Formats: sequence, structure tokens, C-alpha cells
Amino acid sequence: MRRIFLVFMAGVSIFATRFAMADEAQDANQEVVLCMYKAAFQFDDSVSDVNSIAPTVADSCKEQSNRFYQILRRGVSGPMDEEKIRDAIRQRDLDTARTVILQKRADDRKSRK
Repeated sequence: MRRIFLVFMAGVSIFATRFAMADEAQDANQEVVLCMYKAAFQFDDSVSDVNSIAPTVADSCKEQSNRFYQILRRGVSGPMDEEKIRDAIRQRDLDTARTVILQKRADDRKSRK
């Protein structure tokens, strides 16, 4: 019975750790999006091509993006191809920046009506 209890407690501990990590990752992701939204206000002229502005917006939020990456990285055990992961994160950041810029432009149009 004691062994089952210890296994149960270990399972609860793992679950609680993963749940906390998921919350931390979600918070970090929200920080990335908020940073990019603020950067979009700084760099978007509402005329330039979104693809030309996205790298600047994404680059201005590297600190937040790196924090998000580190949180996710802690949750993965074993070897990983860091270069591929960094490329995927960069692509994700660019996609997020594009989406944020387009959302900012939509919000701007709504506020003018």
C-alpha cells in the first residue's frame, strides 16, 4: 500500500510540475505577443508590406521569445537538434509578428469608424 501511495504522490508531483510549466509557458507566450503588439505600434506605418516589418517586430521581442523557448526546452528531456528548433522558433516568431501586425491594422480600421 505504501508503494502505491508513493507512486501516486510521484505522479501528482509530475502532474503538478507539468501543469505549472504549462502556465509558465502560456504566460511567457502572452508576454511575447504583448511585446510584439507594442512593437507593431512602434514600427508599423500601416502602409509597408507586413513581411518587411515582421522581422523588426520579432527581433524587438527576442528576450521574451528566448524566455519562452527556455521554458519549453526545460520540459523536453533528451537530445534535440538545437539548430532546427531555433529555426522553428524564428519562423513561429515571424508568423506571430505578421499576425499581430495584421491585428493591429484591423484594430486601427475599427477605431476609425
